[in-house]
Parts: sequence; C-alpha cells; structure tokens
Amino acid sequence: MEREKYKPTQKKDYLDSSHQYLPRNYKKNTEQQLNKPNLPMVISMEEEDAHITQTFLQECLNSQLLQITLEISKISEKLQIDIQEIKEKVNVIELNMEVIPKKQQSTKETTTNLTDKIEKLEAKVSNMDNRSRRSNRMIRNIPETRQHKNN
Repeated sequence: MEREKYKPTQKKDYLDSSHQYLPRNYKKNTEQQLNKPNLPMVISMEEEDAHITQTFLQECLNSQLLQITLEISKISEKLQIDIQEIKEKVNVIELNMEVIPKKQQSTKETTTNLTDKIEKLEAKVSNMDNRSRRSNRMIRNIPETRQHKNN
C-alpha cells in the first residue's frame, strides 16, 4: 500500500522513517487498516521476518560457539603441555630430594673426620711447641745479644 504524500498542516505533524510528513492520527489509521482482511498476510510476513531473524541469530550464535570451542580446545592443549612439563620437573625434583639425604650424611661424616684430624693436629702442634721450649735454657744476667768487638 503506497502512502499518499502529505504536507504538514500543523506543527504536531512529524516525519516518519522515510522522512515523509505524517499526521498525528496516521498511527491510528494504520491500526484500523490492520483490522482489514489483509491481516493474515501481514502476520505471515512478520512470522517470516521473525523466522529469518531467528535463523540468522542461530547461525551467528553457532559461529561464535564454534570459535569459542576452538579457543577453549587450544587453551586446553596448552594447559596439558604445561601440566606435563610441570610433572617432569616435579619428578626431577623428587629424584634430587632422594639424593640430598645421602649427600648430607656424607658431608656430616666428612666434617666429623676433618674435625677429629684438626683436633689431633692442634694437640700435636701444642705438644711440639712444649717440647721445643723444654730444651731451651735460660741464663740470667747475660745479655741475649752479642756484642761485636771492633779492634
């Protein structure tokens, strides 16, 4: 149905979406026209538009869902790789942890042995020092330095 050109007669008239002036009561007139027998045709057009819109939205949603699913699968693969690397590192750490107590015990034994040797050497040095002092004689009233005669 083609609209007749309408020229504004009052300030209350307005422009519609196609930039044509329409009277204020135009909306009422169109509602009255909808009550005519053309109503099923209008409804079927609206239903078809709704179906097209619904189909379009469904396709958009499916496309977005597919993209999100792909992103999630990529992230999941990366996480699985990271988890595997972490497991390997933990295994290496556990193996090292088993060796540490053995090394610690070895270090304690070495430290104990070295401490014993140091004590023995200190005792030996002290004994030698004491023996060397015993053989020295002290003579009193004689100067310790020699005087040279210059004749």
